[in-house]
Amino acid sequence: MNKADAVLYAVKMTGKGTMAAYHPDMVNEGRAQLGFNLRDLAVNLPGAFFIYRVDDGKILFANRELLRITECSSMEVFIEFIESGLDRSGRLC
Repeated sequence: MNKADAVLYAVKMTGKGTMAAYHPDMVNEGRAQLGFNLRDLAVNLPGAFFIYRVDDGKILFANRELLRITECSSMEVFIEFIESGLDRSGRLC
């Protein structure tokens, strides 16, 4: 199972329509090297969006395009902007 898992992740990293046979170096690569940084991914995605935690509604990230559209100069200003539009129950007005 571990060998199949290593091959699966190696193939996923090379893209669609590929295949590979297991070799011992795949185990040494480790999953941490096959992962991605969410912030790097989010910064490069097109469009405007923000990421928040569902349980408490805390805003974790807003990309540059959203800051530009809302004319907010920073994340702190964006959070103030969003919070100013919330009613007492925490829903957007």
